[in-house]
Amino acid sequence: MGEKGNHAVQDTVIVDGDVYMDSRVIAWELHRAHKDILEKVRRYTTDSLDSYYIDKQGKRRTSYLVSRDGFILMNIQGRVDERLRILHRYDMAKSVTTIDKQLNALRHDLNESGVVRPWINPRYQLDNLKSIYKDVTGDDTPRGFYDSIGDWMGINVPYSHRLKITVRDWILQNIPIEKIKEFVTGIQSHTIVRSERGHWICLGGFDNNTVEWDKIVNEFHGKCAYCGEEKPLLPEHIIPQTVLSKEHPELVDRIQNVVPSCSDCNHSKLRYNWERWFKSQPFYTESRFNAIKRHINKYKM
Repeated sequence: MGEKGNHAVQDTVIVDGDVYMDSRVIAWELHRAHKDILEKVRRYTTDSLDSYYIDKQGKRRTSYLVSRDGFILMNIQGRVDERLRILHRYDMAKSVTTIDKQLNALRHDLNESGVVRPWINPRYQLDNLKSIYKDVTGDDTPRGFYDSIGDWMGINVPYSHRLKITVRDWILQNIPIEKIKEFVTGIQSHTIVRSERGHWICLGGFDNNTVEWDKIVNEFHGKCAYCGEEKPLLPEHIIPQTVLSKEHPELVDRIQNVVPSCSDCNHSKLRYNWERWFKSQPFYTESRFNAIKRHINKYKM
């Protein structure tokens, strides 16, 4: 087994182009004790990387980063849907990595060709991106460009009569130019497209860009979409991954299928139909139900 340093707990990590999952995540997903997963790794697979974490007492504890093949070799018995969910996360992470490589290659080609040039003055950069946006969308109005940036970021771009500066300068002061570049590059590569209602979405899913997760959280005012509590939030799939991935795997991580959820609601909902589950909860409110419905319809393709 190779030696790697401390890694933050997340679903998957990329090491030298390969997808690995932390043994603690595997234990959590399978509802097993972490020590049992560690034993499985030691007994059945060499396709893993040594890792560690620091517990609440400040002690260094052993963990492993396990590859997809390593997980299969562990021969874990139990619920099929739980194992399939883990395999799906490996596969989705690999797909995202492939898309990232394609986007990086596209960005490199655009930079080499001079289409996107490293302007020193950010005003020139924004004007250059506006020109690319016009060529791709056919919209040659500055306001159309500014509103599209605002829609992608999930903010309202004010009109000039409400400002003491130009709208262009307001955008440059409030929105990082790198996020605008990401948006325009996505439109140009057709990985960012409009929903049925005209809102911009990323086809690669919310975790394949730097904007959509923050936009989702802000849409629900930093609270759990279900119980409305201000707690640590994580992405919750409205239609469960194991259900949607059977017929439409490309829709699993798109923004229309993701809302912010506290861990209690996420664990309670599991694979249930979200409407029936939500209406059976003591914290159900019609306003939050309608907010989720609006979110789905807003970004539906």
